[in-house]
Amino acid sequence: MLSQLGRELAAALADVDSCCAFGGVRGKQPKLNPRQETHLVALHAAGEHTSAELAELFGVARSTVYRAIERAASARAPDPRRD
Repeated sequence: MLSQLGRELAAALADVDSCCAFGGVRGKQPKLNPRQETHLVALHAAGEHTSAELAELFGVARSTVYRAIERAASARAPDPRRD
């Protein structure tokens, strides 16, 4: 029983290794490409649209809008803890 479990685990690890070798394990694709994300952040900065409106306009969830805005803000501002 234990040897069977070991064989199954080894086979699963071999599958993961072969998948990684061919670039198969990359994670989930982003909902917005970099150009769309930049446009979304620019529209938000202009202050003419709410987060809900931007989410509907781009066809994403509000959480995606908030994350895009947060990424843009953290990219602009230096980390205060690094002093």
